[in-house]
Amino acid sequence: MKNRVRRLLIFMTVIFTMILISVSVSAASASLWFTDPGVIVGNNVSVVVDVKGSDIGGYQMNISYDSAYLEFVSAKGATNWFSGKDKGGVIEVSDMNDSGTSSKMSFTLTFKTKKTGTTKLTPSEYRFFDGGGDAITPGAIGDSTINIVPVPEASSDATLKSLTVSGGVLSPEFSASVLDYNLSVDYSVTSLTVSAIKNHNGASVYVSGNDVLAEGENNVTITVTAENGAKKIYTIKVTRGRNPLGSEIFVAVGEASGEIANTIDETAIPKGFEATLLTVN
Repeated sequence: MKNRVRRLLIFMTVIFTMILISVSVSAASASLWFTDPGVIVGNNVSVVVDVKGSDIGGYQMNISYDSAYLEFVSAKGATNWFSGKDKGGVIEVSDMNDSGTSSKMSFTLTFKTKKTGTTKLTPSEYRFFDGGGDAITPGAIGDSTINIVPVPEASSDATLKSLTVSGGVLSPEFSASVLDYNLSVDYSVTSLTVSAIKNHNGASVYVSGNDVLAEGENNVTITVTAENGAKKIYTIKVTRGRNPLGSEIFVAVGEASGEIANTIDETAIPKGFEATLLTVN
């Protein structure tokens, strides 16, 4: 009889152990993931925190930060139950999913950066819950590393990468180090389209003198201003041809000669002469 009772107790113990193991294996767990951003000092930086699992209904935690590097700006979650309160170096965060459960709940912490260097956001006292409010076992718990870099030094590059114009070809051929160019165009060309591509994205380019070309010599200037204020001025000396119907063109017939003009004053025509329209190629 004692042997039967002993065997029965052993059997029940094994069954109970198997049930515990089964429950332990099937129990839900939650992991905590952070982004690791980089930022220029003085700018705001945002860190996204994800609570991931198969049956996430809510969470509570503290997020610690170094106030020597960061100044708290805001905490934003995805539900109406979200709360993020700064306690000076520690942010108390909590949320309950008002639409049941999900595989991920997220929130975002934003800070203003104060000095250069590397700093971390570290979670503590974290608790996770399922849709019924029961605790979920914590799984992988991460943190955030924020890299705060200095403000880049302003560039002194005030050069062009390329320079082309409509209506002709520059002489000499373009080179970033050459500032003066020549260009000849016909009288029919009254303006130029200038394509000036800066070498550095932070520079600015201003073109002038290309909209209205006079007969003869014109100066088209391209001013490039670098990030730090340094300047270079590229100059194109544009020679526009003379008006083929201008007063400097004459026609001679035998012993007589006269100017070609677009219009003629009838009172200026000598007696015995008449105005004649000529087509000149």
